[in-house]
Amino acid sequence: TWEEIKKQLDDVGNGDDIHKMVDFIGGEPFLAFDLLKKSYDYLEKYASNIVQYEIIFNGTILNDEILNFIKNNKFCIGISLDGNKESNQWRMLNNGNDIHDIVVKNIKTIISNCNPYRLCIHFQTHLHNIHLLSDSIDFLYNIGVRDIVIGTVMNTMPITNYYIKQHLEQHKIINDKYTDGLYPGLSLETFRDLRT
Repeated sequence: TWEEIKKQLDDVGNGDDIHKMVDFIGGEPFLAFDLLKKSYDYLEKYASNIVQYEIIFNGTILNDEILNFIKNNKFCIGISLDGNKESNQWRMLNNGNDIHDIVVKNIKTIISNCNPYRLCIHFQTHLHNIHLLSDSIDFLYNIGVRDIVIGTVMNTMPITNYYIKQHLEQHKIINDKYTDGLYPGLSLETFRDLRT
């Protein structure tokens, strides 16, 4: 409810001098777009200590109203996408349909309408996609992504010797490409997010 959200927002914007970043995190926070807009407007009016906003979503919902909202306000955008289609096959809609093509189309729309450095892809590696990491970085770079955070799914999938070996091999390939100048302008972080 709005009352519950407002209480949380009041705690964030409590008037202290500490600069804060506010994350709107999904699944898909745009399913409650009206509450998200209301929350943003409320913080902009009553909280002077917010320096940045981020929306982290699965990238499946994007229309002109949402795009304009992102573009015209001080939002960074985080989208969960695990690289190329094969690497991302474990992410799907509730009905079981693949989301990759939808998300890639929306990423391209955001990049063409906003500063591409406001977009960050959250890429989760696991036992079934670690061998595709380098190919997936190539794919993301080639569609215009310039900020990628690589994390590891833990606890729900084991970190095996195979995973560790593939992780090291894939990072060596990526590092070689990076130092050879094949990724100009790319920001690549590993293990900023560990997911359990």
